[in-house]
Amino acid sequence: AVVFWGCWMSFFNLGAWGVLYTYTPQLYPVRFRAFGSGWAGAVGRIGGIVAPMAVAAMMGGENGFGRIFVMFTAVLVAVAAVIVLLGEETKGRSLEDISG
Repeated sequence: AVVFWGCWMSFFNLGAWGVLYTYTPQLYPVRFRAFGSGWAGAVGRIGGIVAPMAVAAMMGGENGFGRIFVMFTAVLVAVAAVIVLLGEETKGRSLEDISG
């Protein structure tokens, strides 16, 4: 069950990265786009450092794997909620119009 659900989580997580790296740079002003994308990537790298430590700490407890999946699901749902609530539709708009 852990391998099955881990594969599904990885599939959707990797798909989300493709969307993330095409959508978010459009939202930064053109003159700050590289800086904004780099800053967002750096924050993601910090998460990449902290997450394995959190997973290791959670594995030792009772129902460790279940809690790990709940943690990742909660983070992804929170990100989706932020995008739904605060996201901006960019389809058919010029980059200057979006970031202006």
